[in-house]
Amino acid sequence: MNFWLAIIFVTLIVCGVAFYPLLKKNKQIDNTKRDSLNKAFYFDRLKEVENEANEGVIDDPEQTKLELQKKLA
Repeated sequence: MNFWLAIIFVTLIVCGVAFYPLLKKNKQIDNTKRDSLNKAFYFDRLKEVENEANEGVIDDPEQTKLELQKKLA
């Protein structure tokens, strides 16, 4: 009898651990934070590309901007 209770208890713990991420409700909030952070990185890098183009470090800034847009999408 104790053996079966232990099996049921361990099974419930494993199911709880396995399904906990699916039951979290703040998933949308995390995605929103990630999107805004990605946009901030994009605009920061875009400014860097423009500065490097003005300094003559980058030969083709338009190509670099296109690559940044592809990474953002």
